Amino acid sequence: SLVGSYTEGGGQTNPPINETISNISVAKSQWARYTQTLAAGYSSLQVNMSGGSGDADLYVRHNAASTTSAYDCRPYKNGNSESCSFTAPAAGTWHIDVRGYSAASGVTLTIIGTP
Repeated sequence: SLVGSYTEGGGQTNPPINETISNISVAKSQWARYTQTLAAGYSSLQVNMSGGSGDADLYVRHNAASTTSAYDCRPYKNGNSESCSFTAPAAGTWHIDVRGYSAASGVTLTIIGTP
């Protein structure tokens, strides 16, 4: 007798992303800029900013650096505890930008991509 098996798919699965950038400092109105490249097929992208002192603002934008008037997410809260979440994020380069509303230091960014 002949026995066969078939496995559907075989497509490449994306690795989870869990990046931490620590000890970010920005002066008032200064930018600290980072990027995260995503392949197609992620179910979510989460960017968290926390810790430190002062008041930094988180900006996230797909395929271009953020400006104060152009962004995909800007929570714009007091202090440094801000987050942006995207469901089924587009492939490409995500720009993760931290701007000093006032001078800020010791800020941590966490970037989480879920396949």
